[in-house]
Amino acid sequence: MKSENFKRYVLVKGANLKSVESKLKDYGELPAKGNTYTYQFSKAQLGDWTIIKMPSDFKDYYGFHNIVYWLLGFPPEDNNYADLSIGLSISDSLSYAIYNNYKLKDMLRLEDDLFGAFNNDERFILSIPFDEFKKSDNKYIKTFYSLLKDNEINYEMIKSENLEFEEFGILFNEK
Repeated sequence: MKSENFKRYVLVKGANLKSVESKLKDYGELPAKGNTYTYQFSKAQLGDWTIIKMPSDFKDYYGFHNIVYWLLGFPPEDNNYADLSIGLSISDSLSYAIYNNYKLKDMLRLEDDLFGAFNNDERFILSIPFDEFKKSDNKYIKTFYSLLKDNEINYEMIKSENLEFEEFGILFNEK
């Protein structure tokens, strides 16, 4: 999981998502002020989805998992949030998708967790605070390809980066 060979994307959509840049800016301001670094993110549209390509110099896989969770927002206090956020990590040998579904989260009585599956269809629950993958046989967690298919996500198009990406910089306070 911790390999730097992954290309990482965050896919978001929702009527209440006004600005991915604003959400990422808020996330970047979470650590106390000190040293700062500007990351060059990219975004593209694919149907109803905004595809955010993580910068190649963003090596913090834990931060990536947190960003997927962060983009869901915290309604009703938050008025800029995604209805669905999916993290997609792609490498030559292994890929995985992480996502959150509030209904499933409530049913399983989980808190700060994401669900996911590897492209070999092994399912897991990812604890955000501990950044820990726990294998799961829960039938309600979608398999990798069914998650993508059910949400009309063209995996091959994303993997090949055959999209028109637009770059934007986000200033992060470094931990």
